[in-house]
Amino acid sequence: MSDEEKPPTPRGMDDVMMPEPFRYLFQMMKQQAERSDALEAETQKKFDFIIEQQAQLTATVGKMAEKVDRTAGSITNLLAVAELQAGEIKDLTDSMKIVDERTRAAADSGRQTDERLNALIGVVERLISDRRNGG
Repeated sequence: MSDEEKPPTPRGMDDVMMPEPFRYLFQMMKQQAERSDALEAETQKKFDFIIEQQAQLTATVGKMAEKVDRTAGSITNLLAVAELQAGEIKDLTDSMKIVDERTRAAADSGRQTDERLNALIGVVERLISDRRNGG
């Protein structure tokens, strides 16, 4: 085939013969479209990043909520133990008061016994002394 017989190659919009003002406008529109595509791609990347960060934040908040729930449960258990111990301490305090009262009563009883023994010893000593002195 000779050059004259070849079918014409399809031309793109860049190759089309058009007047200079239209060519300029076409080039400007083409550049604007490329910038718009680039901006759209960049915006999509930012959206994807934000969505990923939001997902990570949601997962982190979920884990923190679980930890807070476990901590609250632990605090509740500690409070229950503290209340039990407070009751046991009160019981021990009451028992100590009873032991103290009984110890004082025993000490009083011991003093009274000592006084009686001393009185008895005094009587016995006088009797012995009177017998020695010829009484």
